[in-house]
Amino acid sequence: MEGNSIKTFENLCKIFEMRIRLDNAKGETVPSEIIDDYEKYATKIDTIYNEEFQNNLKRLISPQNTLEKERERLEKLISLLEDRLEKRSLLAGNFHKTTGKYIKNLQLIVSEKELNNKKERLLVISKYLDTTKEIEDIKSSVKKLKEDLTEEETKKNDYEERNKTLEDELYSSFVTSIENDEYYGNIEEENLDEILADVRNKAKDAKETLEITKKSVNNLVSSGMDDEYESYIEEANKNYYLWKEREIVLSIYSLVINFEDEFNDLLKKRENINKLFDERKELVLVKEDVLIPFENVMEKQNKILSDEKDILDNITNLNSRIDFKEERLEELETVLEEPEVLAILDEFKLLPDMPKEPKEDEFVPVFDIPSDEPLVKEINPYEIVSIDNYPPTLNIGLAKLKGTSVRDKVNKKLNPELNTSTPSNEEINENNPSTDDSPNEKEDTGKEINKIESFVEPENTNLSVTPINDIPVTEGVINEDTNIPEPVVLNEVPKSGTPVIEDTMANPNTTDIPNDNNSFWVPVSDSKLEQSQFPNINIPFTNSNINYGEDNLGFPSIEEENKGE
Repeated sequence: MEGNSIKTFENLCKIFEMRIRLDNAKGETVPSEIIDDYEKYATKIDTIYNEEFQNNLKRLISPQNTLEKERERLEKLISLLEDRLEKRSLLAGNFHKTTGKYIKNLQLIVSEKELNNKKERLLVISKYLDTTKEIEDIKSSVKKLKEDLTEEETKKNDYEERNKTLEDELYSSFVTSIENDEYYGNIEEENLDEILADVRNKAKDAKETLEITKKSVNNLVSSGMDDEYESYIEEANKNYYLWKEREIVLSIYSLVINFEDEFNDLLKKRENINKLFDERKELVLVKEDVLIPFENVMEKQNKILSDEKDILDNITNLNSRIDFKEERLEELETVLEEPEVLAILDEFKLLPDMPKEPKEDEFVPVFDIPSDEPLVKEINPYEIVSIDNYPPTLNIGLAKLKGTSVRDKVNKKLNPELNTSTPSNEEINENNPSTDDSPNEKEDTGKEINKIESFVEPENTNLSVTPINDIPVTEGVINEDTNIPEPVVLNEVPKSGTPVIEDTMANPNTTDIPNDNNSFWVPVSDSKLEQSQFPNINIPFTNSNINYGEDNLGFPSIEEENKGE
């Protein structure tokens, strides 16, 4: 039925809008009753919106006891407020656009400051939750990466032990391959460098001879001479291959006899040997290949070193990733130390209880003793301080007398030299055994009390006790300039009114919105909290089982709301 009502009201408002536009287009004056009816039904539509808003708001009033649930509540609350403001803005905007006037007496929704406070609170809570979630993910990832790194390091150690035998295996396989060769088997290792230099020169000469032979034979063939000279080229080629192969084999030999310890050197050594093998494959061997067994060993070692290289690359990559994540972790941990985040944690009792240690540069206030006041040289730890505005249940006179007695006993022990000049109450009683209090004794006691009261320094603040019922219920709203909480006191809502929140759209014609006692929550000056007042959206949560601190920006429970009514 409500849906049919609001639809009917919306249709009527469209009719009024069309009527007003037609009159304006014709240049005719719009009857005032048309505008009044338009405003009347627009107000009814807004009232229906408020009823729906109030019903949805009730379940979002009370703050939650965990940050996760509080974030969910704030997200729903902000969405609800923004949706309500959007409906109000559209309704009031259409009315103003059509009539040039503003709808009067609209119930307040929420102020921009109030909404921004909720958004900032949601932002801080989300920052903390998202940051802690990312920290947990990073820590879990770093833990896994370190486990992988440990495995790779173990493999690396195994390979390093194996690398010690690779060089011996490579050398022995090469020597075994050439030991039966009539040329290589007779070479002494200490003369290898000289022999290799001589072979390189001969290979270079053989290549030059081959090039000249090819050029000369080609000239003869082009002149019509017989091609029997082709055999000269084959002979020159054969001679070049012979010396070039010896140069390559001896170059491999010179690499093999140089033992390496580091992995990179081992890998580089085998890469150079592989290049020589590739170069050797382009030659037409003059005789049988004696390095086949050695090549097989090289192939096996290349596989081993390749796997080891992958392990070392993985170690480098893992270390890099761990370093990056740990740097990110440090950045995230600084976010958790931001003041607004610490305030939220303190509100939800999530801060660890740590003893406060004074900082080295911490300011310690020093109170100067006025020059006209005598300097007290003797410290009396039991000195009685005058208390004004004390509770009626406190027998201040008896307390002072007892304190004086204790003081005298302490002074007697700490300052025996002063006992002769200042008699104690016990001494007075011994000299006057009468049980009745004499006028002189009463006068002396009064003087003693006045003396004690006069000792209080001017700087001391009188201690007062205020009845609990007279303390206004307030919420600390942080002042941006001074960071001093300024009080927010609850307002009373009429029984017939609909609970709403302060909204600057209520009366766009004016800068200051008057408080017509029809608001859901409006910051005002301090006053007493009455039982019949409707709660403010910013009041502290009153559930004794859950403490949210002074700046919880929360709602009261529905049960307390009903109880108040």
